[in-house]
Amino acid sequence: MPTPTPERLAVIEAKRDALKLRCENFLLERRNANVEELSDADAVRYRAMTADLADLEAHTDEYRADVDRSVLPPHLAHLGTGQRGRPPGSGRMNCRPGSEIMPIDFGLEELRSAHGKVLRQEPCLLETRASNTASPLLPPQLFPVPTFPIHESRIADRLAAFALDAPSLEYIQVLSVTGAAGVVAEGTAKPEIVLNTTKLTATVSKIAGTLGLTWESIQDWDAFTASATTELQRLIIDEENAQILTWLNTAGILTHTATAAPVSPATTFDDIEQAIAALRTGPSLAVADLLILSPSSWSSIRRQKDGYGRYLVAADPSRDEVNQAWGVPVLETVACPDGEGWLLDTTKLGRLAVRETLALRIGYSGNDFVNNVLRYVCEERCVLTVERPSAVLHITTLPTTTTTTSTTTSTTTSTTTSTKK
Repeated sequence: MPTPTPERLAVIEAKRDALKLRCENFLLERRNANVEELSDADAVRYRAMTADLADLEAHTDEYRADVDRSVLPPHLAHLGTGQRGRPPGSGRMNCRPGSEIMPIDFGLEELRSAHGKVLRQEPCLLETRASNTASPLLPPQLFPVPTFPIHESRIADRLAAFALDAPSLEYIQVLSVTGAAGVVAEGTAKPEIVLNTTKLTATVSKIAGTLGLTWESIQDWDAFTASATTELQRLIIDEENAQILTWLNTAGILTHTATAAPVSPATTFDDIEQAIAALRTGPSLAVADLLILSPSSWSSIRRQKDGYGRYLVAADPSRDEVNQAWGVPVLETVACPDGEGWLLDTTKLGRLAVRETLALRIGYSGNDFVNNVLRYVCEERCVLTVERPSAVLHITTLPTTTTTTSTTTSTTTSTTTSTKK
């Protein structure tokens, strides 16, 4: 192995500094592009770069220690030369003072005295000088992206939408018909059919919230400002999810009461299938395409097994689709109360009437200006028009804990033993 040299150490340190600069430029480019979170590919690339940087820094420290160990202190530079001593720097090696190389240093006379005591088998004590460190005084490094809560998916993304030009929407319902068509004889009166119409008006609701940030925090930390305003919008969407479930609970919807305490593992799936059939045979001839459940209820249903311990939702949960019930996609949200569910035909129930989409505005309120506070306002105006209530079915008394009834099958095997004489 070649002797470590300061020149080689300088090359390694230059590589380390170049890689460190690459990491800093990588984050700076994303920040200038207003990227709030790294993509999966960028995150993998950044972790690889930081891992290489950590390895290179460790190698640099080890090599620097090897260089230090290869240099003799001035008072030992004469060893192996036949001389009693040389001034520091007069030999081939450019020696540095031992206090710069070794964290622990003892004087030559102190070492000689200790050596003599050891030869005479006398006790000796070597005392070291106190060391200094500045590491506890250094401030911690701040991670560039703050941590905020996680939110549910948006239910409105699964519904049809309609843009309003007015603060309310009027629509006509024909939910029932008086009379029926029939076979008539020649020259006789035809049966009369009367359409029973109803005029309804849906008024939009405003969902809003405000957030105040100091001007200093906005100027000093762009990532926090972007994350805070995004959090404000997500909170509005959370309330929107809750309002959509409230708007679904309107007059004329279908209902189904599930068996609260299943007597067999398949009872809950039987209830869901009966609800699907009730939608299809109802006045709207609805075909279920979305089932909204709370995470607790769906977990209880999904963990149900048959008498042989096999999951009912999928034969192999590691490979099969486990977020469907009878082919109907399941949407989990904490906005849905435990033990309840909403079975929908999103193509027939109606539409989400939107007067004002989710918007973010900036302004002042009260003493905000003199207090150096900039206020963000996030709001939207919308309403769900349930035009065909029979395309909505409300399921109640769903389980929130799973009770699996295990069936034990006992097999008796008869063994015949033959005895040879």
